[in-house]
Amino acid sequence: MVCVAAPAYAANEQELLERVDQLARELEAVKAELNQIKALQPKVAAASATAAVETAAKKEPATVLTSYGEINLNVPTQGSSNTQADLRRFIIGFQHRFNPKTKLVTELEVEHAVSSAGDRGEVAVEQAFVERELTSSLALRGGLMLIPIGLLNENHEPTAYFGVERNFVETAIIPSTLREIGAQGVLSFGNGYTLQGGVSTGPNITKWDFAGTDGQESPLRSVHQEGQLAAARDPSFFGALNWRGVPGLQIGAAAIGGKAPHGAAGLPTAGYRLWDAPSRSSPGRWHLSAHYARGSFDKTDAPTAPTNGQHTLAPASFGGNSF
Repeated sequence: MVCVAAPAYAANEQELLERVDQLARELEAVKAELNQIKALQPKVAAASATAAVETAAKKEPATVLTSYGEINLNVPTQGSSNTQADLRRFIIGFQHRFNPKTKLVTELEVEHAVSSAGDRGEVAVEQAFVERELTSSLALRGGLMLIPIGLLNENHEPTAYFGVERNFVETAIIPSTLREIGAQGVLSFGNGYTLQGGVSTGPNITKWDFAGTDGQESPLRSVHQEGQLAAARDPSFFGALNWRGVPGLQIGAAAIGGKAPHGAAGLPTAGYRLWDAPSRSSPGRWHLSAHYARGSFDKTDAPTAPTNGQHTLAPASFGGNSF
């Protein structure tokens, strides 16, 4: 009995060993396939993200028209005879997406209803730039752009502020809407930070009216160029950093500066600066904001010859705050 059973046991053992070897080979093959799948996962995820962006872009219309208007009624508490109604502004916006990563953004604004040589109205191009997304977090813009400064300069619709008119800081200190021709980069971080920076045309101090009062009301508004035959010898540089890591909260700082004479004869190489620190929060039903802005001109007493005794000079500094 023992002699008969021994060969059968040996045969079963040999078969078992062969099956174990086969399972080991199959396991190695499965491991190799898993490693290949893991190596492909980042590429598959990137391809899926790109496909999702392209699909979303396809669902949106390539061309979008927008518009809004603002009618103001001012009723003085004293002197009701000065009550005034005004179609303050009317805006038509046009956007066109050439492909999922490239778009054109434009806005045309009409102020005070009627624009002619004898009226106070004005027709102006407020924005006209092309934006190209290089990555999911970096974009480049070029053209006539709103400078990223203040709480309202880039987002200035009537629903973005309280009151009939924009506040003092966003009109007299920062001449909203402050816009220049140039190029900028927009970098968005995943932790709520957004960094913007670029180069553009800037104010032209030769436009200063030494005998007028416009400069006293808003120094930069009286000399900014808005892309209209803009002197461009002296570039300006700007930058802005904002944090929006909590819904309804914004904390940031921005600045723009450069030279302003553009090589005009008789004017020194004077510079200008404008910087601000805006913040706002919307806890529950409350809407809170605090904003400080300050600007300055260098060598403001130099171009005094054309004034003929007038002394409405560019201020050495100007600033203000709003809450």
